[in-house]
Amino acid sequence: MQEVAAIENAKDFRPTAQILIEVQTTFEAMGPVEMVLQRCCKESGDILLGKDRANDGRSIRYAVLLVGDHTEKMNNHVTVLMAALKQGLIRFTFTYVPLLVRVQLPPHIPISVIRSFPVVEQGSECYAAYKCQQTFYIIRPHDYVLSPEQVAWVKHYHATCSIF
Repeated sequence: MQEVAAIENAKDFRPTAQILIEVQTTFEAMGPVEMVLQRCCKESGDILLGKDRANDGRSIRYAVLLVGDHTEKMNNHVTVLMAALKQGLIRFTFTYVPLLVRVQLPPHIPISVIRSFPVVEQGSECYAAYKCQQTFYIIRPHDYVLSPEQVAWVKHYHATCSIF
């Protein structure tokens, strides 16, 4: 739950730019890649934010939120991930995130309902939270919070939202 504590402490802090690293790998390479990401985040203080099935359905993707000096953090992560990249085990991208919204579902609602969350515009994505049941994150391409369809979904499932 370390990432939850870090997120809770950061909820009132709104940096001018948030950077997310998306790492995609095969299901076969998932274990070793996940261990490297955990170690790298522990060493750097970054947050392993989410883990979800990739859109292609044949691979898994991780989301790492950089905390602090983005330039130094990106260099550290690239150095760590280069060996896996050279072996063809992963693909990764850095993404500027204008807005990140955390959505927490009540305990009686299954996390599988996130598949029905309305992603109404290109650039919006959802990630199931890493090790946090009932929670997922929405990456928004704009700095307005949620569309009317998304607000209706949140109300329907009695979810709570926070921005960071």
